[in-house]
Amino acid sequence: MATPFIVDRYPGIIEMAVTSRPSVASYRFGASNTLNAAFAGVTTLFDVLKGRSFRSPTLVASALNRCADSRKGQTRASVDLADYASATVPGDAAVSFFRVSEINYAGTVLNAGPILVVPPPYFNTSPYRSLPLTGTAPNVAGTATGLPPLGAMAISFPVHGDDLTFYNDDSVNQGSLFVSLGAGQQEIEIPYNVNISPALVLPFAGTVVYIRSGGATGAFRLITTLVSGLR
Repeated sequence: MATPFIVDRYPGIIEMAVTSRPSVASYRFGASNTLNAAFAGVTTLFDVLKGRSFRSPTLVASALNRCADSRKGQTRASVDLADYASATVPGDAAVSFFRVSEINYAGTVLNAGPILVVPPPYFNTSPYRSLPLTGTAPNVAGTATGLPPLGAMAISFPVHGDDLTFYNDDSVNQGSLFVSLGAGQQEIEIPYNVNISPALVLPFAGTVVYIRSGGATGAFRLITTLVSGLR
């Protein structure tokens, strides 16, 4: 599964890149305005042939962020979200949620990758900024090894995060949430507790977290501090 990363983020432009894979013919980019909507299925924006670059209509008509840097081994997309704003896709001023699907040479669209959270412009103008997220953890059975199972919600941050604060808000089912700080790391259980603030603070130095619920879907909040710099 493809995980895009942000190259540049300015007012009117989100430039993303995906590391190209030999078995992939093209990449399909989509976006949503909420975490839950992105997990259920993003709104398709455009396809990009492997190793090529894409610029959305407004950027085609301008020279904004156009440069001749090396893009070997990458597939790139430069987007002005105002070109696609709708009931399901946010404009440029709001946080957005992107996912990329690989399309093989047979034309088969493969499973979408992790949800890339794209903050609004100027978010990273200070060294540390807190990013709050709300969502619903999917009900997925755990694995025998404790590693995150297929079907867990995977959230990708634009830069490295610092501490993560999780809140288990599943007041309906009062079930546990399970969080992993990487695809190869075992899950940590976050039980629901009606008597105290159901929060868990985890030290973090990565870019992707996995979250699921056990027994039923469960509401959660997540606050992380993003550290400015290269991913």
